[in-house]
Amino acid sequence: MTTMSVPSTLVKCLYLFFDLPHMAEAPGATQTPELPLADRRALLQKVFVQILVKLCSFVSPAEELTQKDDLQLLFSAITSWCPPHNLPWRKSAGQVLTTISRHGLSVNVVKYIHEKECLATCIQNMQQSDDLSPLEIVEMFAGLSCFLKDSSDVSQTLLDDFRMSQGYTFLCDLMLRLEQTKEEDSSDALKDLVSLVTCLTTYGVTELKPAGLTTGAPFLLPGFVLPQPSGKGTVLQIFPMSIHLTHFHKQSQC
Repeated sequence: MTTMSVPSTLVKCLYLFFDLPHMAEAPGATQTPELPLADRRALLQKVFVQILVKLCSFVSPAEELTQKDDLQLLFSAITSWCPPHNLPWRKSAGQVLTTISRHGLSVNVVKYIHEKECLATCIQNMQQSDDLSPLEIVEMFAGLSCFLKDSSDVSQTLLDDFRMSQGYTFLCDLMLRLEQTKEEDSSDALKDLVSLVTCLTTYGVTELKPAGLTTGAPFLLPGFVLPQPSGKGTVLQIFPMSIHLTHFHKQSQC
């Protein structure tokens, strides 16, 4: 299927589906034996994404998407506004991208994402769109964080791209926006975002260890015993920790 460009063709279709018009039921349509228009579209969306997710469970479709220069469409799709009736298509794009992050992150795919500045595009979309609510942005970042996590097991490249694109500064500003918003479920969204930022500290390939010559550090005091971590317990990045510190500092000034 990759030789026939099926993955890239389906991704192009998915991107176009973001602009599908709203389908209102015609008078008397409920009396016909056929499925309502909304149900037919929902069925199309379900089958379509199942096919695309199944395809992207292998490396070769992701490679084909890079060769056809269509992988960047998925990054743009998950961080773009779309009409409420087309939100399932944006969620579908997120499912496909998550599948690629788990099964298709070859060296060539990571190189493509880096060279096309896909992460910078995502951050720019989330920052500059006036139509996206903070709750939507948190959902978008949750999908993006999957890519950062899966890629960090083999390469630091995409994490560096995220940092160079001011991604951590953006997350700090998003936290402040969520605290100020009055939208329903904003508190839960803030908790989710804090959890995602905390998880970022464990992404990477090199563990951060304390310098042995640090003066007055607790781990050098007599009798100090390092607590055993309940989970993975390694800090691989210092930048996400700075988000919490900056957020606390800005809050103390309010």
